[in-house]
Amino acid sequence: MLLLGSAEFGGEIDDQRDPDRQQLLERINQLRQTIATAADQAEIDTALLRLERIDPGLVHAADLQRVQQHRWHMPIRIAVLHHPVSPLPVSLEVSRYGGLLNAGQVKDALLGCGFCLVLHGHLHSGWLAAERWPARHGDRTLHIAAAPSLGSREIQEHNGYNEI
Repeated sequence: MLLLGSAEFGGEIDDQRDPDRQQLLERINQLRQTIATAADQAEIDTALLRLERIDPGLVHAADLQRVQQHRWHMPIRIAVLHHPVSPLPVSLEVSRYGGLLNAGQVKDALLGCGFCLVLHGHLHSGWLAAERWPARHGDRTLHIAAAPSLGSREIQEHNGYNEI
């Protein structure tokens, strides 16, 4: 089992070559500044509501390097993280930036290390997919399973029990 943090967005070096990511980081920093300098609680609450809707995931490069450098011995390898590694076909998007900013790098590292399953949450929706990168990583398949939460005010999906 590999537990990857994807909700700790801060601290990663900004990628100047990605204008969308740069714009997102600037928007997040503007909202943080608004919260820090707010005159009253209503202004703080409004900015916090906007900030919590911008929820990109990011697995830090140092964590991915540790995954790739580790000697994995067990034949079944499962990774668990909060944010989805691939877009889900959901009718109600919780956030415009709901996935991982570096999803391709994460999947590349997991496939390269022989992982077969990724478990995630974040979108409060159940979903299962299989992803394969032809001619890479021995044509290994990475299964991706999303699970609903124990409760969500945004989505009224029935909670379920999952068994691997």
